[in-house]
Order: sequence, then structure tokens, then C-alpha cells
Amino acid sequence: MDLHKKTQATTNNLNNESAHTLSHAALLLKRKVLPATLIAALIISITGCGNSSANSSEGAAASSEAGSIGTSGSGSSENASDNSTSSADNSNSDAANLDYTDIVDEHLAIYLDFDSYGVQFDLALEAISDYLDGTASLDDTLSEIESVQNTLSDYYSSLEDYTVSDELSDVMLEYDVPPEEFEYFAELRAYQVEEYISDLDIACSYLEHADEYEFEHEEVAFWYQIHSTIQDAYRGYYYYGSVNYWFAEWEEEPANYVQETVIPQIQCYLPDNWVWETSQTAAENKTMSYLDLVEECVELSAKHLGNTNETIRELQAAMEELEELVAEAGLD
Repeated sequence: MDLHKKTQATTNNLNNESAHTLSHAALLLKRKVLPATLIAALIISITGCGNSSANSSEGAAASSEAGSIGTSGSGSSENASDNSTSSADNSNSDAANLDYTDIVDEHLAIYLDFDSYGVQFDLALEAISDYLDGTASLDDTLSEIESVQNTLSDYYSSLEDYTVSDELSDVMLEYDVPPEEFEYFAELRAYQVEEYISDLDIACSYLEHADEYEFEHEEVAFWYQIHSTIQDAYRGYYYYGSVNYWFAEWEEEPANYVQETVIPQIQCYLPDNWVWETSQTAAENKTMSYLDLVEECVELSAKHLGNTNETIRELQAAMEELEELVAEAGLD
């Protein structure tokens, strides 16, 4: 690989990393600044679920037209009313059979999805750490990362659109868990998988020539430091923001059920010195402190990329000057 190709490959890496940093920062900004209820409303409107008013208008017009038929239309209306009442009674009956344990169990299934993504990323970080320590070969490291990416891709392919059932929604409202925010929480699984896959794409682009060029080896080391720090921050960010926050102000019995049911099953997204905060404000403050650390890492990465870009520009300028000298000397 000659110096020209090396420079171009490095420039491509920088462009990819810069684009990823911007998209990552945008995602973090969205999570931190916009209320989940607003984002959920936007998702609903984009996916076309907001056409209910138009459908209602069509239904009203059809109902009016049926009513003009006469006694037959009136009888149909009464039957519809009876059916509606019966359906509502069934819904209330189903909701009555649910309680806080159903909310926690539903939350656990979603949170363990996030946790499984984190477990896979931990495996990739461990493989890169072994490579940097000299205890694993480059080929073995790349093979392990490829395996992790394949697993993450399988997770992503298995994701389906998530909607809280009407029955569970009623119970959630009783326990001050907004269903629309819960749905948005579930939708974030796709973002997390995509983020991890993208991060590992960039790591592989650095690793590919890390044995040949010291510069690339240093980039791998920097990438590892940044993303292992972010991963550690995620352990607290997800625990306090997506477990503790939801249930912080529940009464003792249901809160204990959360701690006894959810926390023992977490393998990745749980900080070492976790505590159970009993107010959402306290849990939110801790969530934001971990998120601040993530944002600091993103800013540091962007600054590093800027410095590296400047180095590349200086290298390119020096190469052009060298080429001119070679041409003038008639050595080309």
C-alpha cells in the first residue's frame, strides 16, 4: 500500500468517523432535549397513524348516510352501540386482570434486548483490548468483531414495530408510566444496534492496517479508549434512565418487585455502584451526568478528528511539494 493510497484511506476513515460523530451527537441531543412524548407524537405522525381524524370523518359520513335510510339504519346503530359497550366491558375486564407486575415484565423484555446489545459490544471491546495488549492476533480480532456484528445484525433484523396494548396502557396510566414514552423507549433499540454496528465498522477500518502502520495502531488505541469510556457511561445512563427512572416513585412493594426481577438479570447495563433512587428527579440527574460524559467523549473524538485532519492536510501538502521537487530534478 503506497503513501498516496494510505493517505486516501485515512482521509476516508476520518470522513466516516466525522459523519458518525455528528449522527451520534444528534441522537444524544434528541434523547436529552426533546421530551419523549413529543418524539413519540412525531413518530406517530410520520408513520401515518395520525390519519385517525380523516378516518373518523369518513366514518361519520358513512354513519350519516346509513341513518338516512330509515328504521333499518337506526337498528344498525343500536346494534353497533351494544357491540361497542360489550367490547369496552371486555377491555376493562382484561385490564382488571393486569397489575404492576405486567408492566415490569414487559419492561424487562425490552431492557434485556438493550442489555444483549451491550453484551455483544463488550465482547468486541475485549477483543480489541487483547489485540492492543499483544495477546491476540489481528486476524483473530477482526474475526471476533465480525462475529459480533453478525449477531447484532441478526438482532436488528428480528426487531418489530412495538405498540403497547390497550389493556396494558390502562394499567400503565394507573402507575404513572406514559405508554407513548414506553413505546419510544422500545423504538430506541434499533438506534442502539445501528450505533454499535457503525462504531465497529470504523474500528475495523482502523484495524485493517494497524499491523502495517503505527498511525493506524494509535487510532485503534484512541478509538478503544473513547468507546470503552462511552460503554461504561452507558451502564449508568441506561440503568438510571431506563430502569430506575420509570419506577423510582413506586410504592415499596412494586419497587421491590422491580429490583428483585429486573436487576439480577442485567449483564451489561448496570453500573458497579448502583443505588435505587426513590425520586425521578434524582434518577434523571444521574442519567444526565452519565450522558454528559458520553457527550464529552464525542466532543473529544471530534477534536481528535480535527487534529488528525490537519495532520493529513499537512502530509498531503508535503507530498505535493516533494513531487514538484522530484519533477524539477527529472527523477520521476
